Amino acid sequence: EKDFQQLAIIRRMVRDLNIPVEIIGCPIVRENDGLALSSRNMLLTDEERQRALTISRTLFASVKFAEENTLAATKAFVEGEINATSGLKLEYFQIVDGNTLQELKEWDDSDYIVGCIALFCGNIRLIDNIKYKEVK
Repeated sequence: EKDFQQLAIIRRMVRDLNIPVEIIGCPIVRENDGLALSSRNMLLTDEERQRALTISRTLFASVKFAEENTLAATKAFVEGEINATSGLKLEYFQIVDGNTLQELKEWDDSDYIVGCIALFCGNIRLIDNIKYKEVK
């Protein structure tokens, strides 16, 4: 699930082409400090790594924030936190339907909602995501 968009596309392709396989996503593996595990993390300086922790902290905080706020406010919260951290340059943060990857406007628009983020920490592009809602 680290690269959630790729996983969603593979799931859709398997469904659309009626390929008889089951796709099982594995949860994101995180380092002890919360940073999503990636070989790119080794390219970060110590200072950049500290800045990069803002990503997971913000995403986790946004789940709590979303409980009492609109989807648009939650999106603005994440974007604001990332943009307020020097050394981070937001590429995108979108809150999408977990099956279609279509951007959503309201929390009631889907039963499977995921926030996907991509940004640069220095020259290193990092991605992460967070589930806001998932039908079990």
